[in-house]
Amino acid sequence: KGISKQLTIKIGDETLPFTSEFKESTRRNNDYTSDLNAGQNYLISSAVFNVEDFLNRDKQTFEMAFLANGTEKFEIIPIGKETKMNLKSNWKDADFCGAYLPYNPDKLKPDGFDAHWQVLDMNRPFPQQFTYLPNLNEFAFGVNFMIPVDNYLQNERSAKYGYLVIALTFLLFFLIQILSKINIHPFQYLLIGLAFIIFYTLLLSISEHSNFNLAYLIAGFATIVLITLFSKSIMRTWKFPLFIMISLTALYAFIFVIIQLEDYALLVGSIGLFTILATVMYASRKIEWS
Repeated sequence: KGISKQLTIKIGDETLPFTSEFKESTRRNNDYTSDLNAGQNYLISSAVFNVEDFLNRDKQTFEMAFLANGTEKFEIIPIGKETKMNLKSNWKDADFCGAYLPYNPDKLKPDGFDAHWQVLDMNRPFPQQFTYLPNLNEFAFGVNFMIPVDNYLQNERSAKYGYLVIALTFLLFFLIQILSKINIHPFQYLLIGLAFIIFYTLLLSISEHSNFNLAYLIAGFATIVLITLFSKSIMRTWKFPLFIMISLTALYAFIFVIIQLEDYALLVGSIGLFTILATVMYASRKIEWS
C-alpha cells in the first residue's frame, strides 16, 4: 500500500507494466499452507508478455525499480536456486532480520550499512520445485529500518531502571539514618517511593508534548527538589538533604546517559553499578551493625 509510482519490470530489453487482479485462493499441500487470502495481486498482463517464450529460455535477466513510502522493513524470499542480495543504505540504525543474516563482517558502516546475503537451495527447508505455492513468508530475510530510541522507548527504558533508583535511594536514606541516628518512619519511606513513581508519570506525560530530554530535565528537577525539601523536614538540617540532592542528581544523570546509549549501555551500566556498590561498601565499612 506504500507504493507511490506505477510498477514496471524490465525483462531483457522489454519494459512491461504490472496490472492488478483480485484473486482468492487457499491451497494445501503436505506441511505447506498457502496464505493467499482474498486480496489484490500484481501480475504482468498476459496480453503483453509471452510466458511460454520466457520459460523456454535457459537464462533471462530482469530489473525492477519501485518507489514506496513509509517502508518499515525490506525483505525478500530466497526462491532461487542461489539467491544473492546486496543492500546498501545510509540508514545508520539497521536491524538485520529474518531467517538468514548477512555474511560479510564489515556490514555496518559509520554512514550506514552495506550488507551481503547468499542463500543456496540447500540452506532452505523447502524444495526448488513444488506443486502448490507454500507459505514462504517465514523464510524471508532482509533489514528492519528501525528507530532505536524514540520518546516512548526512552520512557520504557527509564522505567526499567525504576527499581534500581528506588532501591539505591532507600539504601542512601538507610545509611544516613544509621550514621546520623535519625529515625525515619516507614510512612516517610513510602512517601519517598511514591515521589519516584510520580517521576515516571511526569516524564511520560511531558514527553508527549515535548522532547524527551526536556521532559526528563523537568521531571527529574521536580522530583529531586521535592525529595530534598522533604528530607530537610525529616533531618532538620541541610547537611544530609544536600548530600541526598547531589546523589540523586548524579544518579538521574547516570540513568539518562545509559538511556541514550545503544551499543555501550550494558558496559557503562555495569561499570556505574560497580562504582556505586564500591562506594556504599567503603562508606559502611566502619558501621557497628550490632
